[in-house]
Amino acid sequence: RGFAVSASCMFLAHLGVFVIWFIFPFYISDSLGKGPFTLGVMLAVMAFLNTGFSGVGGWLSDRVGTFSVGVSGLVVMALGLLYMGFLSSDSGLAQVGLRIAVIGIGLGLFQAAAYTLMLGSVPQERFGTAAASLSLAQAMGTVLSVAVIGGIFALSNDHHMSGLAASALTAGERETQAFMQAFQDVFWLGAGIAAIGAGLFLFSWRLKKS
Repeated sequence: RGFAVSASCMFLAHLGVFVIWFIFPFYISDSLGKGPFTLGVMLAVMAFLNTGFSGVGGWLSDRVGTFSVGVSGLVVMALGLLYMGFLSSDSGLAQVGLRIAVIGIGLGLFQAAAYTLMLGSVPQERFGTAAASLSLAQAMGTVLSVAVIGGIFALSNDHHMSGLAASALTAGERETQAFMQAFQDVFWLGAGIAAIGAGLFLFSWRLKKS
């Protein structure tokens, strides 16, 4: 059960969070008018905190248990994605950095707990196979995120553009507003997917306790 839960939640976590890698760059460049350096700094903040809190998550998993750390990580990540949905074209870089930092912290905690749970659920001679399976679940989540959530973003953007067609806004303003509304939609969707993962982790914890 622990292996199945860790793999399923890893898939859901990356299905939800990978929206950052293919939607967020357009927000930085088109909505905020910033260049590649700013985007690189923002992604580096997330990667640095992800790495740092993976170590913290591993330490906590050994002391308070993998389930509580995993659920906490997914909840923090979901809140970060939800928080991202409140960004606008007028948001400052500090606001953006804070939100992406929260996501990095949550993802780091969760990943540490997921790998700890997986390694504690299979015999030692199966560690390599189990780790490869968890990496596969992560890769499937990222690939499907591009395909599924990318498609949803395109549909949402077209829908909002149609709704703004009769407005008094200029063409550029309509594009910006439609993009931000679609941006909000997919980040809130990502938050919902991460919350489902947290619910699955919590449900499995309750089953184990009972």
